[in-house]
Amino acid sequence: MVDGINFKQLLAQFDTNKDGKISKQEAEKIGFLPFKVEGDLTEEVFNMKIKGLSIEESEKEPATLKQSVKNTLPPCCAFPYEVPIKKVSSLEEIPVGTHGGIRDALFTDISSLKLTKEQLLDLCIDDTTVLSDEQKAMLKEPFENMKNPGLGIRDLHEQGITGKGVKIAIVDQSLSPHNEYSDRIVFYEEHGKEEKPDFFKEGSFHGPSVTSIAVGENVGVAPDADVVYFAATTDNKNYAEAINRVVELNKKLPDNEKIPVISISWGFNPNGDDYNLIQEAVQNAKENGVYIVYSGSDILGANRNPQADADNPENYTMGAFLTDRYESRYKDALEKNPDTKPEDIYDGDYAREYLLVPMDHRTVADLKSEDGYRFDGNDGGMSWAVPWYAGMYALAKQVRPDITPEEFEKAALDTATECRVKDGVFKGKLAGMLINPKALIENITSEKQDSN
Repeated sequence: MVDGINFKQLLAQFDTNKDGKISKQEAEKIGFLPFKVEGDLTEEVFNMKIKGLSIEESEKEPATLKQSVKNTLPPCCAFPYEVPIKKVSSLEEIPVGTHGGIRDALFTDISSLKLTKEQLLDLCIDDTTVLSDEQKAMLKEPFENMKNPGLGIRDLHEQGITGKGVKIAIVDQSLSPHNEYSDRIVFYEEHGKEEKPDFFKEGSFHGPSVTSIAVGENVGVAPDADVVYFAATTDNKNYAEAINRVVELNKKLPDNEKIPVISISWGFNPNGDDYNLIQEAVQNAKENGVYIVYSGSDILGANRNPQADADNPENYTMGAFLTDRYESRYKDALEKNPDTKPEDIYDGDYAREYLLVPMDHRTVADLKSEDGYRFDGNDGGMSWAVPWYAGMYALAKQVRPDITPEEFEKAALDTATECRVKDGVFKGKLAGMLINPKALIENITSEKQDSN
């Protein structure tokens, strides 16, 4: 858009041939364009010119756009309006947030509360949370611990398995710069800006979180993977456009530069408008070899003890939101029938077919500054599991570029280990099959050697 004029508006005035483009002759008559007209103007050429890029650059693989990307990202959310810090006198005064159902202590002074470390670690906390010195001391080690993607991922990094040379497409809300990942963003595009321009004016909390989990330097599963990022309003139409855009880009890229996976921390809405567009886009991606990981994929999220070794699978259990769901169902059932047993509600048998990946108790990139972090307590939600799994696929593609999504899924489940519920009414029940990154990588590399 230039001074309030977008390409479609220009097209209506200057497309004399009605062929969806503006001829060079007509384009030269537009006196306010901030670039030199070198040929016919299509929408793609117009958009690339606005970003200061030539069409030759736009036709190359996305890595050529790297130098321009950081200036393209919306700014960090600086909260220009006054946000009062609320001082609370009890844990119950801390409101339950909109994400994951955990108590949200952002912009909250909890320094006077006598909370245990366990209670603190069930909160959502960032730099706007006012803590006492004692609370800061209690949280320092677990906050650092929860940057670890866990389950031996950092051991793979030590072996050089970091996702290097692999691209991950992320479709999410707007993305502000952050030291965790800014150097990894090689392409940034917005979908839905004409309908909701305010949506893209500054970064969201969601985009930085999922991106840091996928590729963050300290937080991420695949810290050397590149990110092709699509900021989109959360509706079926714009998410479908972004998925199709990945397929379109891949058609211009050589085989070793294609985008093999899309991470979408959102569940497609079958009751929303344009659901058919999502279905068609997903099928289009699948037919073109692109793996889509989203909040409806056949994976489940695992919780972990933030005070224990993040690499030890024994410190993982069923994800918090799943635990809450089943325990709530059990409570409701007991009220109707006091003879209800836990296994009547959940016996764990179905979980053997589901892969568990780390989800809850994570420290992630925050939206308010380029070096800030936010700790999400006892619930991350599937939004945090999806980019973790997409990052794992990037590691697999690095060591075995020819692996298919189906082969990856089978190897991941075949090498996974049993994970059981650690406490509560379902203690001992199977929570799912916990992903084993090192065994998975060993499996797919040995299969590659056997095929040779």
